[in-house]
Amino acid sequence: MRSRYSAFSTGEVQYLLDTQRLDGVSREQLEASVASTRWLGLSVLHSSSAGDEGEVEFIARYKDAQGLGQLHERSRFRREQGRWLYVGGRHLPPPKPQRNDPCWCGSGKKLKKCCGA
Repeated sequence: MRSRYSAFSTGEVQYLLDTQRLDGVSREQLEASVASTRWLGLSVLHSSSAGDEGEVEFIARYKDAQGLGQLHERSRFRREQGRWLYVGGRHLPPPKPQRNDPCWCGSGKKLKKCCGA
């Protein structure tokens, strides 16, 4: 999971394609997403695995043309030939940020005085 987040953050589209088993997600879609999104942080809330199946619940914070956002997802992974591959996920409602929370960009300021202004 962390490696895929890093790939989104650094624009490694080929890695994203190589580590997923999804139909209908094209290189062009991933390139557009990577180009238009600045990823600000990742929090892994829960992870579990049983044999070759795994699940990770996370919140990824980002900034795009619409402003600040959060992606809260429960992702499913499958191990094939020793490598974990993303096979799908379910979006969950993101937690509501509070004005006095630390800013997601890591500035050390409160959200209301930084990116949330």
